[in-house]
Parts: sequence; C-alpha cells; structure tokens
Amino acid sequence: MSTNFTPGLRKIITLGGNVLPTLQGCNFSMPKNYEIPWVFSGESMFQFAYVEGLQFPTVRLNLAVTQDWFTVGNLQNWFVRSGAPQDDVASAGILVYWDGAHGVSVPVSKVASLSLGASRGNASMRCQLVLVGAGEPAVINTKPDVSVLQSNVAGFHHVALSGGLANAEGQAASIAAWDLVISNNPDVSPELNGTPYPAEHNAGPMTGTMRLVQQAHAAKPANGTECIFTVTPPAGTPLGIHAKHPLCMDPEERTDQMVRQMREYNFTLLGESAILPPVKFA
Repeated sequence: MSTNFTPGLRKIITLGGNVLPTLQGCNFSMPKNYEIPWVFSGESMFQFAYVEGLQFPTVRLNLAVTQDWFTVGNLQNWFVRSGAPQDDVASAGILVYWDGAHGVSVPVSKVASLSLGASRGNASMRCQLVLVGAGEPAVINTKPDVSVLQSNVAGFHHVALSGGLANAEGQAASIAAWDLVISNNPDVSPELNGTPYPAEHNAGPMTGTMRLVQQAHAAKPANGTECIFTVTPPAGTPLGIHAKHPLCMDPEERTDQMVRQMREYNFTLLGESAILPPVKFA
C-alpha cells in the first residue's frame, strides 16, 4: 500500500500521546458489575466471588500498522517487565477515546493483548490491541486537538521472516500467513483503592501463541527454535518480534485426508522466566 493512511476524522483515539490509526470495528465499553452470586451451602463465601459496582474500561482497537506507533519503545513499554519482582508492566499512558460526539479520558491504561498477523496478497497487516483502564475516567465534551495522522501502512511484503522461519526446517518462502497473539494477562485489583474504579491492573505471566499457514509439503519450524518476524513499515525503523521456544501443538493433525495445498500449524510460545518472556521486541 503506497498511499498515505488517514484515519477517520470523527473518531480520535490517543494512547500515551500517540495518535492511533484506527480501522472499523473499535469499541469502548465500561459496564458496571451488579451481579450478586447465589449463596451456596449455607456459607458466606459468595462475598469473595464478586465486587459490586466494579467498573473499568475495556477497549478493543483494530489498528493499521504504521511507523507512527509501531515502535520498539512503545512495545517494550507495553510488554517488557521491569522492577522487582518483575511481575507487572508499566502504564501505556493516558487513553483518550473520542467517538465523534463524546469522549472519555482514562488516567491509566495497560495493554491486555496484541494480535498481529499478515497474509500474502493482502495490502495491510491484521492488528488488534486490547486495553484495560484504571482510575476514575473523565468525560470529554470537546474534540481533542490533535493533528491528522498520515502514514504508510505495512503489509506482508514489509515483513522479513528469519530464525526458525528461514532455515531448512521452516522454509520462509512456503509461509502464506502468520499470526501472533501476545497477552499480559492483566488482573483487576479493586481492593487497592476501594472504589468502583480500580486503581491498578496487575499482570500475570506473559503468554504467546503463533499460527503458521504454509505449503503442505514444507516442514514446520523445529520445536524450540526461535522464530523472528522483522516488521519494517514504509519509511519506518525495523522492529523485530522474537518468538521464543515455540512448541507445535498439532504436529500431526489430519482433519482432511484429501490432497492439500496448505497446512496450518499452531504453536504455544514458552517463556523461561519473567526476565526471559516468550516474546521479545528488539
């Protein structure tokens, strides 16, 4: 895709000062939890199973991958663990969500998951970012004053496959599509401030999965061999996503016995520790 990408003029979404190039299908929800579980066995344990009135934003964004936001600095801030005991991630910054008529500003937001993928022949990559917010949001009644973002969009042909994807086992030329899903596993901590608006979301161990669609005759990447996806948006800086220790979950799956042109493999990405997670950005 050689032309510049201009996002919708009505919807404006910023994260930590970055204007995000959103596509159709984005949504912002902030429901309250009024569900009260049934009392069971005559005991009072039910009170630990819910938080009445719990409320926090959940935002799902479909994004175009461009050099404006897809940077090593952003992804490391959103995913890389820091500080003792390295069991959490930093806030991605203030989230501003303007839908054209109204808006909300959330003081703290963290990335819950990032889904990224590409297919040969498609002009742009697939990308979904899921965010969870914390703290009491503020209502915005005027359109945020931000410049219109114009940027080139990255596609499959802007991705170099290396590591386990380029050796004799992986055969990068045989790969027709790939997808990565990276999760921070955030958890709500409402007790930190005792209000319907949790002050924090702690993060569990980072997890990751990888999906490859490749020619049926080609061998899958060997288990435990690092797979590297280097994304270089037009006029951008290369960003390497290192998928550590992939383990194929369906190496001998045979759902169709007919002659097949393509074959799909699904992997789980294994991390060694909080310091050595299953995915690294460089």
